[in-house]
Formats: sequence, structure tokens, C-alpha cells
Amino acid sequence: QWLKNRKGGSVDTALITDDDRAAFLELVADTYFKITSQAIKKYDPNHIFLGARFHGKTLKQKPVFTAAGRYVHVISINYYDKWTPDVERMQNWTDWSGKPFLITEWYVKGADAGLPNESGAGWIVPTQAERGLFYQHFALNLLQFRGCVGWQWFKYIDNDPLATDVDPSNSDSNKGIVSIRFEPYIPLLAKMKELNQRVYRLIDFFDNSLK
Repeated sequence: QWLKNRKGGSVDTALITDDDRAAFLELVADTYFKITSQAIKKYDPNHIFLGARFHGKTLKQKPVFTAAGRYVHVISINYYDKWTPDVERMQNWTDWSGKPFLITEWYVKGADAGLPNESGAGWIVPTQAERGLFYQHFALNLLQFRGCVGWQWFKYIDNDPLATDVDPSNSDSNKGIVSIRFEPYIPLLAKMKELNQRVYRLIDFFDNSLK
């Protein structure tokens, strides 16, 4: 019905354009975020609305970001398949939405953890120390981009390879900062701590150097 209204009557599907598809996608996203934001504001008015954790193909879809930006306070994003955050892509996210973004999921797995590492979205590096170097490299680049307001590593504890009642993406991988026996991955945590303790000084440094 929407398409008939847009086209002025009956529709030949062969004549549907990319502009039509983009407009419909924006309509769907706008409807979703309008309904959810109204419900959240009604029952939980004093907290930040972080959106829907965009990932995959959605990260390239301007209409979705534009619609979400009308309702959310911060755009939440799961960011994989990059060793270095893409500046052009991050600029698109903030330009399209008019809002800052939060990286709500990212990680790499270590081949030295004794796990199959066959599930999940994150790549594999040889050691825990290199997981830490990846963390520093990725986070330093996020800190340089003013539209990013933070990040959350996924996740606290490794996947349990013996668990049978979990999502397949969480079945057997070294995603955590501790093992399933709560043993900390010291080389990873040392690199995380090294950067995290300097976050605010780094923000000041990058802000001043980028003026």
C-alpha cells in the first residue's frame, strides 16, 4: 500500500528503484524506533536510549541511521571485520544519524587459549599479548574520532565448549578476558589496563592535536 501511494496507483515491480527501497527501509526503521522509543520513555524516562546494536550490512545503510537518529540518544554498533576502525565509515554514522555512537561489541580470539575458536565474529591472533595489542590499536583509533563515546569488549568470560544450550555463535571461543575457570588472561589485561588508565589524557591529547 505504501508503494502504491508513492507511485500513484498500481505498481510494476520492475519499476521499483533504489530510491524506493531506501525510502521504504527508512520508513520501517522509523516505525520501529518510534514505537520502541515511546515505550521506553513512558516506562523508563531517565535513561539513555542506545538503539539496537547495528551490525553487518546495516552499517552501510544510511536510511536506518537517519531514522534511528530521530529517536535514540546514542547509536550502538557491533563492529567486526576491521583491524583499524574506518574513519569514513564512522563519519558516515555520525553524519547520517546526527548522534554519537558507542561500540557495543568487538573482540579478537587467541589461538593459545586451548579452545577451538570456531564460533563467533571476531578474528584469531596467535597469543593473548597480541589480543592486547589489537585492543590498544583499535581503541586508540576510536579515541581519535570525536563521534565515538566509548566501547564495550565482548565479553567478560570465554565460551564454554561443553555448553549445549547456547547460541551457536557463543559455543567454543576465546572471547573473554577470563577463562571459563575465571583465570585472567594477564597479557591481554595488562595491555587493556595500560591504555584504559590513560584514556582521558589520550582524549585531551587527540583533541588538542586535531584542532
